[in-house]
Amino acid sequence: MQLDPKHLAALAAVVEQGSFEQAARWLNLTQGSISLRIRALEERLGGPVVVRSQPIRLTELGQVLYRHYQELQLLSAELAARLPQLNDERPRIRIALNADSLATWFLDAMAEVKEQLLVDLLVMDQDITHEKLKDGEVLAAVSAFGQPVQGCNANFLGAMPYTAIASPEYAAEYFPEGPTTEAFKAATAMVYGHHDNLLLQFLNPWQLKDGDFAVHTMPAAQSFVDAAIKGLAWTLVPVWQAQEAIDSGRVVELTPKDRIKVRLYWHYRRLDASPLQSLTEAVMKATAALRN
Repeated sequence: MQLDPKHLAALAAVVEQGSFEQAARWLNLTQGSISLRIRALEERLGGPVVVRSQPIRLTELGQVLYRHYQELQLLSAELAARLPQLNDERPRIRIALNADSLATWFLDAMAEVKEQLLVDLLVMDQDITHEKLKDGEVLAAVSAFGQPVQGCNANFLGAMPYTAIASPEYAAEYFPEGPTTEAFKAATAMVYGHHDNLLLQFLNPWQLKDGDFAVHTMPAAQSFVDAAIKGLAWTLVPVWQAQEAIDSGRVVELTPKDRIKVRLYWHYRRLDASPLQSLTEAVMKATAALRN
């Protein structure tokens, strides 16, 4: 069965842009044209490919098609690398990863392959990124789970160390006797989002659970150290991210002997495509220090 590439491109645009309207703008088409192309896919395949909600969601059938589209893009790029006269554009790879990886090492990996591919990044907790890979929404993911998803490889990246930090003034005010259960209850934590599993894992020795302490939520992990320096809260961050501020004395570690480590894995589709292989090599290079 041959599927019209324009119809697949319309589906990809709807998924990546989040709506029919934005997809139309992305492809320089009318919204009606996008709807017709999606409907043509659904009529050809005998079922819906998207759930028309906010945001748009893929059906099981749509997940298969979108994964197929992404793989075709990579294989086309592989062919273009072997036959330069084809002059194909760089493929676009959708990746799910956690905010801390983006704030620390992932940009180094991207810099290595910037001429070979484009990326769409979905930023979310490392405990759920692999679900996006299973659903066919991404071709690669940084995950805390080591078991490979069907049809994928999984490389161990290393163990990311985290430490709890605060400004010296904040630590003196809220933790005068060190890290105690009462001190953590009285202080305010800075988290990426509600129900931060990693923070609760860190606080487990103090028998604290969600709701026992106040939190600021800030979906911008790269700003957590700045927030701690300004005395807004204490927070849990990768040591890589906080090391300079620790060394300069702008923040202090609340529990320097109780750093917590998160094992991370790079999952990627099992494809013979150079751009994805190059990205994988760059990812492994950028995280080499985590494996030492």
